[in-house]
Amino acid sequence: MLTLADAHVEGLDLVRHHTKRFGDYIGTFDDDALAARIPGGEWTVGQTIAHLRAVYLRYTTDRRRADTPDGVGQQNAADDLTLTSADIAAVVATMAEQVELLSGILASIPPDQLFPFHGGQQITLAGGWGNLIGELLAHGDDLARATGTTFNIPSADTEVLWRFATPVLQGWLRPEASDAVDSWELRFPFGPISIEFDKGRLTWNAPPRDQPDHVIEVDDAAAFALVIPYGRRTSDDPEVRELAARFVPL
Repeated sequence: MLTLADAHVEGLDLVRHHTKRFGDYIGTFDDDALAARIPGGEWTVGQTIAHLRAVYLRYTTDRRRADTPDGVGQQNAADDLTLTSADIAAVVATMAEQVELLSGILASIPPDQLFPFHGGQQITLAGGWGNLIGELLAHGDDLARATGTTFNIPSADTEVLWRFATPVLQGWLRPEASDAVDSWELRFPFGPISIEFDKGRLTWNAPPRDQPDHVIEVDDAAAFALVIPYGRRTSDDPEVRELAARFVPL
């Protein structure tokens, strides 16, 4: 099981690796590819890549945080989302530069130090690394669907997302979930994660129960993340659908 101390360092290594992979991937896109619309979404491929540039800058120079999911959407819409193929090299360089800036301060930050996040939540650096992995996973999938190409992140590399980033989903609970009182166990290849709902309070990484109310067997943690919390996929499993329905998709 990935510990917070390990994820504090190893998560950055994963972010560096997958940022490089993502940069190589989008480096092949021309202006026609950038103009393609994301299926089921409002943005083009180019706008999605520009959004990811803005996400990376929020880890360094842009400290704005929105209090609600709607506020996050408004902040995203206010970002500069213009992009042409001539700009891609600069975008890739900007993303890599932010990773190296973060690398330079890593040793001075305790693993349990918390930072402001959207939705009124706080997050550790390990959670921040997990969030970036999730952003690359979800938006890489957006680009792949729009362009008929492939971008993925291995299931094992999403453990940092599932253990340390997803607690911020407290800020993305739908009002309908405020009456829920139950326990869940998500059985991932890298080990189980327990979740509890208590009338609007979400406890992620809760103490495991001998008999949780719901058990979901997860074969591929990356594919599951595209269902929950990112809402890029749906599931035939009624329990997965019930859990997904409790959250506003990220």
